[in-house]
Formats: sequence, structure tokens, C-alpha cells
Amino acid sequence: MHRTVLRHEKVALQRCQSCCSNYHCPFCGPKVFKPTMERHVVENHVRNHLSLAVQHEEFQIVKCNLQCREQAHFHCCYCPNTVIRKVQIVKHLASCKKRQVPPTEPATVEPAAISEPIVPSASVDINEPVATSEPVVPSASVDINEPVATSEPVVPSASVDISEPVATSEPIVPSAPVAFKEPAVAEGVHLPVKSLLVPKKLRIQKKVQCFHCGVTVNKKNLDVHVKRKHTFKICEDTEDRHLPSQCIDSVSGIYAVEKSFRRPCSVIHVQKQTSGPHPVVACEMVDCISNVEFASRSGFQHFECIHLKSLQCCPWPNKIPVVLDEDVLVDMIAANVFGEQTKTTCVATKAAANAAGVPLSVELTIGSPSTKKYISVYEPKVSCYSRLGRIIASYDSTRNTWHCPCAKPRRFCLHKNIARWHLFQLHGQLFVPSPMSPDLHSA
Repeated sequence: MHRTVLRHEKVALQRCQSCCSNYHCPFCGPKVFKPTMERHVVENHVRNHLSLAVQHEEFQIVKCNLQCREQAHFHCCYCPNTVIRKVQIVKHLASCKKRQVPPTEPATVEPAAISEPIVPSASVDINEPVATSEPVVPSASVDINEPVATSEPVVPSASVDISEPVATSEPIVPSAPVAFKEPAVAEGVHLPVKSLLVPKKLRIQKKVQCFHCGVTVNKKNLDVHVKRKHTFKICEDTEDRHLPSQCIDSVSGIYAVEKSFRRPCSVIHVQKQTSGPHPVVACEMVDCISNVEFASRSGFQHFECIHLKSLQCCPWPNKIPVVLDEDVLVDMIAANVFGEQTKTTCVATKAAANAAGVPLSVELTIGSPSTKKYISVYEPKVSCYSRLGRIIASYDSTRNTWHCPCAKPRRFCLHKNIARWHLFQLHGQLFVPSPMSPDLHSA
């Protein structure tokens, strides 16, 4: 047996006589446990080995750290196999012991347990008649489906169906191993229900369509597909692969950048103003803010997220910002889009944007899908959804719905109203005024 398999042996610790004069662990190699001059250190180490050993009957199997395998393992006490995990060695020992121990002989039946002794014959062929003193052979007119009462043992002839029971006064003991064939099923005979083989129903996979990309997948795999293909994932920014961006305010350094490389994706704001007395480089994403704070604590003061790196490929703004006309508000009121109170707040917000020297609203040409319109609206109040002084309101032309981070669905806010003002002036064909439509009335 291997040295790690102990059987009533005691572990003897002696100084090494071959390579050094220190104490070695008998179960570990020199790379795992370095030899030492102190005996009590090795004793504590060996004691720890024994406390974690596997107890199997009279054997004690210690975990081996020698050069038998790359990982620590257990040796079997019945075969030369090795197992790494402790749970596996316990199962292996139980199965390996059964293979090693020969099967026991079946118990014999005492003669006194039955009324008459059973003497099995040598080799009897059940297809040939057996000569007896008074054999009982059923004639052709005898119905074999009914039991025949006799006082002598009944020996079936060649024409008797042995599958049917025959009632006798004395037990019929079959001879040594006899292989019976299954009886043929006649017409009109019904077998038990358990004997019928009913094929299992085939499970039909239900197909669904992904609402992001339109790919048809199994319903049970939809959540995994969305998690793998349509979640926010940061990739490296290169010259050939970068996030699309657009300049909103060149004076303040406000840009709009797509959120991720996955499609469909929304748009976020970033600010990169390196000139002036107060330079600002920031991203409004919560994950990016946490990464920048962690990098600054680690000593990386010039860390930039993937959205800020993508600004290196941002095209120069060549369009003049759209100035919203207040006369358009009169047409919107006449078309029952919103009321006088909404007009007053929109005009006041425009005056505040002009005083700050920033555009009130800018239509974005980035973002997906193409059926959505993204409008960057000025918001002077800094909050969790407008950290950089602007907020993005979106309009879905296919569903005729609006979305803004500051308001609930189907509830209008100032940013949605300004975005409607912007689109009504530039894309008036998108709006079909209807007094019954809740999307065309202000809250």
C-alpha cells in the first residue's frame, strides 16, 4: 500500500539521512512543506494531516501531497487509483470494496422448513414428456384454461401451454434453471395497462422574438440572449471602433455620446472643457463616475471612460443651433397640443437659456432605433438625471410615446413640452392633433 494509507501504524518522525538533517513530512513533498529543524512544527503538521484523513474501516487514508500527481489527492486502499476530492474517495472506496470482495454463496434452505424434501433433477427438458408411474396427460377435449385437480404431480406434455396455471394438490417444483418464453397474446386478450408501452409526448419548444434585435429564440433562452447581447458592455475604443458622438454646445464642451456599442442604445451627455479657468471633464453615467473616483484614489488622475475617449473622433459642429419661434406656440395652442400655462413656462425657459448663452434644444442625429427622435433640452437645475445641465427627451414615432427621465410614462413635463415645440416647428407632420389623445394634452 501507499505510505499515506495507514493501518494501525504510527507515524514515526526521524531526521533525514539523505539530503539534509532536518525533519520531513512523510505525506508532503519538499516544495509543499519545507523541512525544518524543529520537531514540534512537523508534529503539528502531521497531526493536522491525521485530523483531516478519511476513516474507512481499519484504514486511515491521509491526503497525499507527494509527486504522484500535480494536485493533492487520496490513494485507494484496494486499487492503485487516486482521487482528488474527499467526497469522491468515500464513494470510490464503497464501490471498489464491492468489486474486490467475492460474492457470498446463497443461503441454503433447511429440509425441516417444508413438508417434503425438494430434490431438483439434473437437466430436464420441459418440451419432452417425463416418464412417471402415473402421468396425467390432458386429452384434446380438455380445456387448459380451467384448473385440473389431481392427486399426483402433473407433468405437462408437449402440447400443453405451460404459461397457464395448473391447480394441483402437491406443489410443482420446476427443475434447475428453466427459461420461459413470453406467451403469445391471442385475439381478444387484454394485457394490463402497465405492460403497454405509451410513447412520451414530445416537448414543443415555444419560439419568441427578441424585442431588441428581432431574432427568434426559444422562450427559455430569451433572458440569456438579452443579457448577453443587449446589456451595457464597455469595449476598447480604437480609431475604427468608437462610440458615435455629437457636439451640442462647443462653448461649454457639452457632447452627446451613445451609451454602448450594443444596439439598440440610448444617448447620454458628457462634458469635456479643457480650456478656461475651470476645466471640466465628466460623464453623467454612474458607473463611469465610480470608475473615475476609484482611479483618482489609486493615483490615475488622467483616467477617462469610453465615452470621453470617443470624443476624439467627434465631427466638428457645422450646423447652426435651431432657434425656436414663439409664434409656433400659438399654432400649437390652436391645434390643442397644450395650453397657455405650458406656453408661459416654455417661453421662460427659453429666456433663461439665452441668458446662460446655451442652446435651448438640439436635435440629435445619433442613437437607435431610427424611429426615435432624441432632443437635448436645457435644464439649469442639477439633479440625478441632469448632472451636466441638460436632459434628453425622446419621442417614438411608431408608438407615439414620449420619454423623459424626470417624469413617469404618459405624464408630460417641461422637457417633453420643449421637445414637442422643437419637433412641431421642424417636423410638423409627426403630430396629428386629436382632442381625445392623452399624449397631446399637458398634464
